[in-house]
Amino acid sequence: MNIEENKHHLLWDGMQSIDVMKLILSKEEYIGFLKGQIIKYQLRLGKKDDPTKEIRKIKDYTDELNKVL
Repeated sequence: MNIEENKHHLLWDGMQSIDVMKLILSKEEYIGFLKGQIIKYQLRLGKKDDPTKEIRKIKDYTDELNKVL
């Protein structure tokens, strides 16, 4: 996934928490997680981070959802 690699996202060398979720969640659970992330960033757009950064996250999660579907 193209999610921004910040130090707080990395768990192990080259592995982010989203990678672990993809491995341990069922396909249906992972789809639900992705939908939840998309909704979260849409609802808080412009309230926490720079809107451009949040739109990028929405796009990244949407792209990943499209790959899974």
